[in-house]
Amino acid sequence: MQAAIDGRDSLVVMPTGSGKSLCYQLPALGSLRLTIVVSPLLALMRDQVEALRRLGRTDVAALTSDTSSDDVNAILASLGGSQATLLEEPAIRLLYVAPERFANARFAEALAQAHVDLLVVDEAHCLSEWGHDFRPDYGRLAQVRQALQPGAVMALTATATTATSIDIVRRLSLQDPVEIHTGFDRPNLTFDAIEASGKARRLQLLEHGLAIAATRPAIVYVRTRKDSEMVAEALVTAGLPAEAYHAGLSRDVREQRQDRFMRSDDAIIVATTAFGMGVDKANIRQVWHWGLPQSIEAYSQESGRAGRDGLQSRCVLLHSSGDRGVLGALIRRAEFGPDDVNRVLSALASFADADTGAFAANPNELARALGGEDDNVRAWLASAESVGAVELDPGSSQLWRGRMRFRGLGADRADQVRQRARRITGGRWDRLDAAQSFAAGTECRRLTLLRYFGDQQDPEAYGRCCDVCDPVDVLAETAATRTRSSRKAAAPPIPDDAPADLVAALKSWRSATAKTAGVPAYVIAKDATLHAIASTQPSTPDALSVLPGVGPAFLERHAAAVLEVLATYDGPLAA
Repeated sequence: MQAAIDGRDSLVVMPTGSGKSLCYQLPALGSLRLTIVVSPLLALMRDQVEALRRLGRTDVAALTSDTSSDDVNAILASLGGSQATLLEEPAIRLLYVAPERFANARFAEALAQAHVDLLVVDEAHCLSEWGHDFRPDYGRLAQVRQALQPGAVMALTATATTATSIDIVRRLSLQDPVEIHTGFDRPNLTFDAIEASGKARRLQLLEHGLAIAATRPAIVYVRTRKDSEMVAEALVTAGLPAEAYHAGLSRDVREQRQDRFMRSDDAIIVATTAFGMGVDKANIRQVWHWGLPQSIEAYSQESGRAGRDGLQSRCVLLHSSGDRGVLGALIRRAEFGPDDVNRVLSALASFADADTGAFAANPNELARALGGEDDNVRAWLASAESVGAVELDPGSSQLWRGRMRFRGLGADRADQVRQRARRITGGRWDRLDAAQSFAAGTECRRLTLLRYFGDQQDPEAYGRCCDVCDPVDVLAETAATRTRSSRKAAAPPIPDDAPADLVAALKSWRSATAKTAGVPAYVIAKDATLHAIASTQPSTPDALSVLPGVGPAFLERHAAAVLEVLATYDGPLAA
């Protein structure tokens, strides 16, 4: 935050739900005069503007496809006037926009009259080809930065690996950026990965896992619109309050279903993966995945919708060996080469001015003309841009504007396209391999997630960690988790006065137990758990069970030994 006030570029990598928006909201609404936030998420823009206005802020706004013409006129008029004198309070301090807004001539003209103190690029992993959600339109924000010359740039993401972070810095030309990496651990989340083949078994697990109202609200992520409708219908038949959500529904229906979910304390939304991006609902108790995700980045972002209020919540991944075949087919279908890029260049030539090479083309119409899928044609055009065959203007993903520099690829540029295509396809297979290894692995799920993102901290869980560290019957665990969570929430605060000699004794027990089991010490118990035990000195399993990090598996395996350590301790008793 201070970097933005001081006019320094910054890269912020924080886990989903940890308050990334505050990093720019506080300086924007405190010290700065105009902050532009670029986001691909309409829901995020709408939710954040509404939340700030409920707090009494009238100097926040969003320019989206839903903004009325009168509001657009008022916002654009305020941009120039708000910077007229430092003695005047700006009418707009914080403005959310989608990337395509920068192609709008009126918006560009209004910005030319204003000084942008801070340009914020949210979901910055969309900039990087190494990221799981690369968007060519996002990549052109480097041109926007050059045109605006803001006082500082802030890039934020929740799902950047080390390679993606480096790529973000390079693509945005961040100057000696302040880098903030807060760690990826979410100690209040419990992770399960369950091998479940067939619709019947997965529905059985879902119905049992979501049956108790206290384990909801919940999101069930599915891959297709058909699955969204099928799973929602099955849950409704089982008596559960579920609704489907996907892009095939009308905007009005989607908004109505999202609003109902946001207001509810026990609803279930069965959605394709775009749902939840930027939606600020703190009390989601469970997130389920109906199949293997394409990447750990996507899984982390989606499962991170759970437990933003800090209370114990659960993330369950249902998977089978057949999932890889489905996802692998999607990767193979998206493979491309120089011939595909030449096809899109040839098609664009029919839209281009013969003298200047300027063109404007609708990507959907272009995809139909080429007989390819829309996302594939976007990838072909991005490759043409990367080798200098076209120059694309920042703007709408629904209308491509730019200039052609070449009508076809020469040998050198064709080779560059092949290399780039191999990198992209290889990255997709690598991410799928990592997701499959996570689901089928025998190492702590939390540790696997942390190490994937380059986080070297030891994992910490406030309650049950995962199915590897604390294996239980997933059906029975559903009710038990909520009971324990309620007990822990009602437990009195734990004093921070653990006797050092008792902590040492508990660590000695932990080391011996871990050595016997052949596992790292943190798998037996985290330091925070040992400190809580030493501070409270429980004398019964029930008293032990309410402490953070103590789950049913810990009680079953270690309660007797821990209580024996406490019984032999002859120091001062806890108050």
